[in-house]
Amino acid sequence: MSEKLPCGIVRDLLPLYADGLTGPETTEAVKAHLEGCSECREALRVMKEGEPEAACEPEKEAREIDYLKKVKKRSVMPAIVAGCVALLAIAGVMLRFFVIGDHTDIYLAAEPDRALSMSASAEGKDVTVSIDTSGSGLAVSGVSFRELGVGHVRVEPRLVPELFFKSGTVEKTYHADSDVVMIFDCFGSPVWESGTEISQRIQSLLRKRVLDIGDDAAVGELIKFADFSLPANAFYELQTSSEPYGINISNVGFSEYHSREHFTCQEYELPVIDGKYRRLACILLACVKDLAYVEYRAVPDNIDTVIEGRLTEKDAYEYVKLFADGRELKASDIKGFAQGAASLQQLVEILDDPNWFSIYSSDPKMFGR
Repeated sequence: MSEKLPCGIVRDLLPLYADGLTGPETTEAVKAHLEGCSECREALRVMKEGEPEAACEPEKEAREIDYLKKVKKRSVMPAIVAGCVALLAIAGVMLRFFVIGDHTDIYLAAEPDRALSMSASAEGKDVTVSIDTSGSGLAVSGVSFRELGVGHVRVEPRLVPELFFKSGTVEKTYHADSDVVMIFDCFGSPVWESGTEISQRIQSLLRKRVLDIGDDAAVGELIKFADFSLPANAFYELQTSSEPYGINISNVGFSEYHSREHFTCQEYELPVIDGKYRRLACILLACVKDLAYVEYRAVPDNIDTVIEGRLTEKDAYEYVKLFADGRELKASDIKGFAQGAASLQQLVEILDDPNWFSIYSSDPKMFGR
């Protein structure tokens, strides 16, 4: 190749020339041209500058990988933070409910009577409280006291599931700002009033008082809780269409409550059954607001007679006075007994008196005799 190559052909051959792929004769011709052509030499130089850039690619790739790692780290950190926050929240809840505890209304709102029993007393400003959670699956983690007014103290135990604490009896003391006259449990029911300790039964009965005689379900719960061993098939009906409001209790076709080895004749059986209805009527007339009378009718299977009666508020109070056996009553009428814990407890104690049958059966005014 003796003729000098033109620039256009040399530019086409430069890639092959740069890679050493041209033949000897072509190589010599391109080299001769480059010696005399600065533009083609510049083109070759620019073409060859790609080689150092290629040599830097591992470094570039390393920088890109490092950048991706940083991006990934930034993406992972929020997830880690969110996970830590969630764990702390769970730990807080666990600490709250299993170690610190909460007040009883969370655990016991449905069935408070089954979970704990509380007794209390006071002497001057000093309060002593005993709380028993045996068999409830709960334990007391702490007790706080709150003064509701002059002489009134509320006891608020904190309960936890029986895990880190054992159930059982816990005793606490508290010094009030003034002489204590009444102590309340966490539900607001009195447990001690002016020297009288209020039983668990009375605390429950206070919570079951009916403020609306039209509340059929509440009346039914009260009858179920307060009855004196009435037959299972007894039923009641509210009379609220017009005043005076009343309750009718009936049951037909039942066996006597006691075996015949205890009561073998009508002389004993009839007063027992009638007395149970009268005592239930006293509780209902005391604890149901606006209730004016209770009527009852019973037809036993084994006795050829009908037991029936009607008690008004006045009748019930006279009935209680008869069984008070000289005790000074804490209320001036039957409704007044349910206005306080100590008075309601006195009413129940009078009606529960084991001597009631001898007084009842010997009094000619009872049972229509």
